[in-house]
Amino acid sequence: LGVVAVGVVASIGVALVAGGCPSDPRDQKKSPVVATIGDQQILENEFLATLAQHGTARIADPTARNSVARAVLDSMIRERLMLQAAAKAGITVRDDDVEREVRARADGYAPGTFQRLLVAEQLTLPQFKESVRRHLVTDAFLRAKLAEAPPITEAELRKKYETEDKDQKV
Repeated sequence: LGVVAVGVVASIGVALVAGGCPSDPRDQKKSPVVATIGDQQILENEFLATLAQHGTARIADPTARNSVARAVLDSMIRERLMLQAAAKAGITVRDDDVEREVRARADGYAPGTFQRLLVAEQLTLPQFKESVRRHLVTDAFLRAKLAEAPPITEAELRKKYETEDKDQKV
């Protein structure tokens, strides 16, 4: 996956330098697959949209732009892996929780400002809601995993501290 992803990122970096998206981002059926994670795929148009949201096209240095593109793809892959693990663990969030979080994020903005921010980020409200849902699911999954972890004892902390302190003095 790493080798394939790097090659794809490099070719997408060339596409960005050449002036944009190689295909219509709204055409889901024609978009090539950038990465496959389990039974899910990250399509090129989704990847390019995420790159645009990160302002990658404004990065003048091609090496830096490709580095950011690789980091964005890695982030997308990690999110998909966590979402798959959460689904396997039966972790979901309710629609009203998503709506509450969206309202909380939009509160405090002057009328119309939040919608303009979404446009600036190249997001529709349904896309933003889906992003919030993914965030809430991954957060719930991580909290569940943390709750399963055994507590760390004082003796374990002391041993870890002494080992690291000894390593730093060398």
